[in-house]
Amino acid sequence: MTAVPFLSVPEADAQPRTQADWLELAAYFSPSGTVLLVELLDQEDLDRDQEPDDFGDLDQQIEDINSQILAEIDRRRHDLGEAYPFEVADDGRTLRLAEQWNVGQAIYLFCLILSHAPQSELVPRSSAPSEDQLREARDLFQVCSTLAAAGKTLGPAFSVGWPRVDDSQFLAKVQEVWAIYGDGILHDAPPPGFPARLKDEEIDVISFWPERDGLPGHGYLAGQVASGINWRTKSILPALNRFKLWFRVQPAAPAHGAIFIPFPIPDDSMSRDTLYFGYVAHRSRLPELAGRAPGLSQGGVAPIERLGEIGRIYDWLAQHRQRVLEGIKS
Repeated sequence: MTAVPFLSVPEADAQPRTQADWLELAAYFSPSGTVLLVELLDQEDLDRDQEPDDFGDLDQQIEDINSQILAEIDRRRHDLGEAYPFEVADDGRTLRLAEQWNVGQAIYLFCLILSHAPQSELVPRSSAPSEDQLREARDLFQVCSTLAAAGKTLGPAFSVGWPRVDDSQFLAKVQEVWAIYGDGILHDAPPPGFPARLKDEEIDVISFWPERDGLPGHGYLAGQVASGINWRTKSILPALNRFKLWFRVQPAAPAHGAIFIPFPIPDDSMSRDTLYFGYVAHRSRLPELAGRAPGLSQGGVAPIERLGEIGRIYDWLAQHRQRVLEGIKS
């Protein structure tokens, strides 16, 4: 059995999604890019408090756990398509990381690491991103979310959250967006009672579903980007009610609220979360959506802001992986 010193072993009765995360992280940090499924099961076995009364029952439990993990990995592969960066070997024993990553795959790996930082039952502090890395990661997740918004609407996407790359005021940035979108007319100045230099009205990303005739249609997407563990306090829906006050002529087509997070969401909470947050772009959705952005740009969709910053995500991943591996060697 190969030791995996950079990860903590999940409980034997942990959810399959947690165990699958452990295997993905182990493969990502492995110099060979591979991990045997039995490594997780063996380490969980070593952590048991006592020997089982019946080794036949234990073998069956291990087989059941293995089947559940494989089912979870197969589901991720289905949901993410070409954005899933791992594959299971034909013998069903080895999880292998892709050697070269497309945009969706890189963003999946970024979300995987970010969803286990800074607090995780799997990733100890020594293997977690540093404070400086986390600060950069928050900005990079804004990049990921802007691309994912374009992938959702198949239209232009704008990064309007604070701090903005162009350091523009919020109204000026939204006016730039609406000069392209066109449905509705904004005020020339912030509405009475609103701060003159309001940061972002809790709106981080705006995109819209384009219509060939340029007239009102399905509407626009307004998203909140939340990469921290307090993301459940970040519903954008109340902010969209305030956003109406910025218009002299209201858009005819509706706003569609969304939240972009790097975390996985349990199936049984999705109905409740959708009612509270709007569209939820979580780890099993966001990478595939963001992976569409380069093709959309090549097909003439513009602007997709921050598309040129994709390379920063690859650099961040490489630096973090190198830091963890160097820590193991020392």
